[in-house]
Amino acid sequence: MARAISHVGAARHPQLSTNPGLSLRSSCWHCGSSAVGYDQVQLLLPFVRTVEEFVFCRQMVERAGLTENPHFQLWIMAEVPSVLMLLPEYVAAGVQGIAIGSNDLTQLMLGVDREHSDMAIAFAPHHPAMLRTYRQLIMGAQQAGIPCTLCGYVATQYPEMIEVLVHWGITAISVSPHEVEQVQNAIARARSTPLPGLPLASPSHSFPPDRSAP
Repeated sequence: MARAISHVGAARHPQLSTNPGLSLRSSCWHCGSSAVGYDQVQLLLPFVRTVEEFVFCRQMVERAGLTENPHFQLWIMAEVPSVLMLLPEYVAAGVQGIAIGSNDLTQLMLGVDREHSDMAIAFAPHHPAMLRTYRQLIMGAQQAGIPCTLCGYVATQYPEMIEVLVHWGITAISVSPHEVEQVQNAIARARSTPLPGLPLASPSHSFPPDRSAP
């Protein structure tokens, strides 16, 4: 799966074309040329904020020739709460899969900055609000007939969540290579056990610290 550049909205503004970073247009053309000879190609658009923005990106992808491959799929990251609210509209516009970006989604849902020393303690991807968000995204994807995967550190920082996510219907979990075996074992356990209890975090406002913090 190829991942496009972040801040995809910047591609709308010609005045930003002098930015030394890659634009969405150049990213699409690069992905298109790199995809030659491959049957299974997926492009994952990060931080898509509106359906209109996705349509703009989809049109760029179409002009780059990627959609001529019958096996090509265009996905978006579910990092912005609006994706949850408007998932049916995104699917109608052509989204073929979603990947939950748990890190950014947690920050935007809970209003915290995990990079800020005074706020990192409030970064809780296993907070009840986040659990409900994950479940609604997974269920929405199932209803729409598209896959829903998970990215971010939540699966490895809180491995007890893997069983819940598997029972809810998550189709894949993205992890670092050295964490693959750990997650595979957790998935195997989930498939052989009944659905565990759902309250993985207290509903109080006293969030546990980020387990990745030093």
